[in-house]
Amino acid sequence: YEIKIDRSFTAGLPHDAACAGIVRSILSMGAHLGLNVVAEGVETIEQSNFVMTHGCAIQQGYLHGRPASVEEFLRGIDVCDHPSHLDRRSIG
Repeated sequence: YEIKIDRSFTAGLPHDAACAGIVRSILSMGAHLGLNVVAEGVETIEQSNFVMTHGCAIQQGYLHGRPASVEEFLRGIDVCDHPSHLDRRSIG
């Protein structure tokens, strides 16, 4: 249901022409097949901007977060901001 762009290709973005060409080709193939494309190994703003500019909104990598246990992840988010915790009387 999805295609993942291997981190070995994102590592060279945006300056390596071969990596850029491969990433654009994978994104084009995903669009033509109607599949989501996930870019792995996104570690810099430049890499993120490149894949976003070329149609890839789903990204994984250290730019967006380090691996964490479930407990660490839950401590890092504000559960009270989740819509299920809103006071239903305040919703118009």
